[in-house]
Amino acid sequence: MSNISVIDGQTLQYRCPVVQIEPKDPQIKWFKSNKELPLNERHKVYENGTLIIRDMNRELDSGKYLCKAISKSGQEIKQDLYIDVLSESITFPNNIEKYLIIIF
Repeated sequence: MSNISVIDGQTLQYRCPVVQIEPKDPQIKWFKSNKELPLNERHKVYENGTLIIRDMNRELDSGKYLCKAISKSGQEIKQDLYIDVLSESITFPNNIEKYLIIIF
């Protein structure tokens, strides 16, 4: 399983890393949590298996994904991917001052 991290609000572009089964043959589908991803304004899948997710959202988009290539003869190849959407802001502890060294 591959793991990738994306910053909240950015666009993800990731190509399904399966080997082509037959030339120009496989139909590639993407799944999240065992449900096929809906194709809409945020989710797009190209013929070469590249997944685009616009405006990544930590709550909606973090998790396990699966790309599946299916040939006309019915052969399947699958590849898992875990996407972690990171928050854009950094949270510091309340008492951060005692850990800082300021040099002038």
